[in-house]
Amino acid sequence: MDNKIIDRVIAGDEEACKQIYDLYKYKVYKLCLSIVRNQEAADDIMQEVFITVFTKAHKLLYNDAFSSWLYKITINSCNNYFRKTKEYTIEYTELNEEILDDKESNNPDNILQKKETSSILKKYIYELPQQLRNCIILFYFNDMSLKEIALIEDCSEGAVKSRLFKAKKKLKKKLGLKETDKEVEIYEF
Repeated sequence: MDNKIIDRVIAGDEEACKQIYDLYKYKVYKLCLSIVRNQEAADDIMQEVFITVFTKAHKLLYNDAFSSWLYKITINSCNNYFRKTKEYTIEYTELNEEILDDKESNNPDNILQKKETSSILKKYIYELPQQLRNCIILFYFNDMSLKEIALIEDCSEGAVKSRLFKAKKKLKKKLGLKETDKEVEIYEF
């Protein structure tokens, strides 16, 4: 992204704010929805995120860190939602999977089995503790690097790796797989 746009946002340029909103609204909404699993709440949180971004843009130290900063605000806003509503555990509900999944299978024979397995795996992901769940969602569903997740979660890359390992270990156990069994294929879902 052009650093000039960020500079213009910091200066309060409404057109630059609109550009940023248009560039990131889908990604922020997708992340909110994948965390809170409630479309109305995700929409409200997304609006709060952009209000925060536009009112606190002057606090951004490095323009290159904008997307990580934006996602950190998004995660914090989702965490605040859980604190306010006291909904620390999420009951998994089927949502329009097109919103969460960008990858589609072209093989008709695998579609039904893939949907069933995906549904079960996502249910188990939403039963994970929040830190583990956030890492899984950011890494696998939002294609973020370990470094980006570490910045967002205020931890080291090693901690992110550890959380991903623990999350996959818990998922394997829930799926009835042994430690030596094949890696949990989260990318496919």
